[in-house]
Amino acid sequence: MSLIDAEGASISILNGTRTPGLAAEAAATLEEAGLTNIHPNNANEIYTRTRLIDYTGNPHTVAYLTELLQIDPNNVYARYDVSSFYDIVILLGQDREPGAQAEQDQDLEEQTPEPSPTLATSPTSATSPTPATSPTPGPYP
Repeated sequence: MSLIDAEGASISILNGTRTPGLAAEAAATLEEAGLTNIHPNNANEIYTRTRLIDYTGNPHTVAYLTELLQIDPNNVYARYDVSSFYDIVILLGQDREPGAQAEQDQDLEEQTPEPSPTLATSPTSATSPTPATSPTPGPYP
């Protein structure tokens, strides 16, 4: 028996977008991966980002779902509430809609600054030579 099976978490997937059937598609993905006790439905509001909330402490299932559904770990929350009807609730956001990844990639390209020009010196320059390449900047948030 796997640790995920041992946790036996009930999972609610709520469509927080205007795209019909998104929760059902995500539920099918989870079922194909071997998970059971999945309950798709619609959320009461629209969400920009997909969120996962763990109400009863299921670290192995949460880690698996986060990876399987590619949920940003910054949008994974633990809120202990044993009276919750479901152990885990996934709120699908607009970042899960078709074409959303292409839009996010485009936004990232627009935010990435152009490399600054490098200074080249002539061999007869009196100053010390400047490297022809500049260091690569670190990742952008």
